[in-house]
Amino acid sequence: MNKFVKLPLFLGVCGAICAGVLGIVNGITAPIIEKRLENERNANYLELMGVDAADEFKDGTVSDDLKGKNVTGIKEIVVGGEVLGVVYDGTVADGFTTWTLQLGIKEGSFTGLKYTNSEADAIGKTHFDAFASDLAGKSIDFSMSDVASGVSSMSTNPALRTFASACAADFAANYQ
Repeated sequence: MNKFVKLPLFLGVCGAICAGVLGIVNGITAPIIEKRLENERNANYLELMGVDAADEFKDGTVSDDLKGKNVTGIKEIVVGGEVLGVVYDGTVADGFTTWTLQLGIKEGSFTGLKYTNSEADAIGKTHFDAFASDLAGKSIDFSMSDVASGVSSMSTNPALRTFASACAADFAANYQ
């Protein structure tokens, strides 16, 4: 057989075998990775609510208005058959990084803000930590312009304020 046929045929067979093995490995590891991510999200939900366990993490409805303000999910944290609080999942982009956020609200006050980006740079972490610190414990009806005033020039700040304001308005309308 000609070299011009053998080499591409050999490479094609090797490529098909590798693709098959990669597909099998992905099929085995994908559910494990998804379960780990779900456990991490649930641990964050519990931490934001200040509890060790919950009866249920119930999905809330994300309206189109909330979607337009970067809210990607709502989790109602149920303890003792009652909704203890709500955690809003979302994303905020700053031009360099898309931040994955979790914002907790219970009893009409913000409980905290977590971000789950492991590749966050030092400036971004400082900004989010300052914003989260300013926000924690505040009532949902206070002026968002009072939050993180020291870092208001950061490009993500308006998006963070919009995200937090949208979450506060949804909580006030649906959970109080």
